[in-house]
Amino acid sequence: MQKDSTGVFRALVHFTFTDAYSPINFDKFDLHVRLEKYDVVQKGLVCDYRTAANSSFSFDVTCQQTWPSVTSPVTADSTLVYNLNNDGKGDYSINFHGSPSI
Repeated sequence: MQKDSTGVFRALVHFTFTDAYSPINFDKFDLHVRLEKYDVVQKGLVCDYRTAANSSFSFDVTCQQTWPSVTSPVTADSTLVYNLNNDGKGDYSINFHGSPSI
């Protein structure tokens, strides 16, 4: 998470994926990014990267959410939600560690 010189908070997740063996076909590949105040989500965004994931062996993406009018403390966290095509197991999710409070 960042706070710029104008006071805007920015939560961002940068994700790099490489599949060395064969392309994986995803039904879903979503990055969720959230800005929170006192552990309550205030702003959130879901970035759908399924097309990127299905069209390349390797991709590099960034998903970001801004919050311009807020005072500290603010934290951020993110989750990757994906679904492998035809595996019959539904969605998988990976929760990334949240940021320290700014």
